[in-house]
Amino acid sequence: MSELNRNIPFWRLAWRNTSRNKRRTFLTALAVAVAVASVTYTQAHIEGILGSLLDTYAKTESGHVRIRKDGYSARERSMPVHLSLRNLEAVRSIAESNDRVVAALPR
Repeated sequence: MSELNRNIPFWRLAWRNTSRNKRRTFLTALAVAVAVASVTYTQAHIEGILGSLLDTYAKTESGHVRIRKDGYSARERSMPVHLSLRNLEAVRSIAESNDRVVAALPR
């Protein structure tokens, strides 16, 4: 290895190489920029879809909190009437007494 090659820092060699073939440098920079932009857009798009999905589900299906009796989850598909909550108004008033509860509705 010659003395000249040992004394040139790696970053200087890399910088000099970028100016040798400007088209290759431009295409590489463009490819990196397009990849970063597409990954960023895709991630933001997916997070937006998931946020919208969770918000829609909470508004139309179950709300943010569900209060159920023990054993109801296992038989939820058959809608067991014998496992429905008794004294629903008392449960609702307890829920509404919490400052953080905006609305409590029976379903």
